[in-house]
Amino acid sequence: MGNQANFSRMMLALVQALPRLLVAVVVAVPLLAAAAPALAGGLPEIRTHEKNSVPTCVTPERLMDYLRLRNGKLDSRYEGIAHFYKKHGEAWRVRWDYAFFQMLLETNSLKYTGADKPRQNNFAGIGTTGGGVRGNSFPDVSTGVLAQVQHLVAYSGEKLTKADAVAQRTLENQDDIIARSLKLGRPMTFADLQMRWAVDRGYAHKIGVLADAFADAYCRGKEPEVAAKPDTQPTAKPEHKVLAVAAEEQKTLPATLKSPAVRYLPIPVLVHEGRAINLQAAQQ
Repeated sequence: MGNQANFSRMMLALVQALPRLLVAVVVAVPLLAAAAPALAGGLPEIRTHEKNSVPTCVTPERLMDYLRLRNGKLDSRYEGIAHFYKKHGEAWRVRWDYAFFQMLLETNSLKYTGADKPRQNNFAGIGTTGGGVRGNSFPDVSTGVLAQVQHLVAYSGEKLTKADAVAQRTLENQDDIIARSLKLGRPMTFADLQMRWAVDRGYAHKIGVLADAFADAYCRGKEPEVAAKPDTQPTAKPEHKVLAVAAEEQKTLPATLKSPAVRYLPIPVLVHEGRAINLQAAQQ
């Protein structure tokens, strides 16, 4: 009888606790979902190295095209901003492509809908602590980009000298920033900036969305751009080159066409892998 009474009390307590358990689940699930991007990661390390370089499909020109798609009223003074990301990113070994995507997020594609204003040249909310507080200001676009890149260097665990750092916020906070980063025991990634650089549980996910959209438009299925090699051979006059190609092509023509009755006009030709394409011929 005693065991049955105990069992009944346990079941009653479970039934009474069930609503509270359901409430806890309802509250916990959104929080876990919001934290998922940080756990999932997927974003690269902040610093570049042999296995973490900027893809060849990423160029300043393509980044600018992407920016213009997101901001149809882009101020002309930002026309060279992607080149500054490459310049300063390469100098400090920072993934400048993801620094650029971070800038798009922080400034709403340079529309500046937050606390900072365009004249500050602050592209990553450096020193913007919330409550309408404006962050650091920089004299020009290049210095503003450099400040963001250097702040990322501090987050990666490397201390900047007073002579190098251009942002006051970096100098004031880098010791604490570096100490927290080193506790990870591994290289810092852009995903690790979540809830640190910005109090936003979706920060890493948002940067990833911007990066994926760029990759879909400019990288996946695209041929990387290859710089043309300089032509070290003497350049013949166009008509001489055409006649030379024509003479070579005569060797492969059917016998019925190997005659003076066929002449090649001295016009420009498209040469691909040593062979003439669309070479025009006319009969006398």
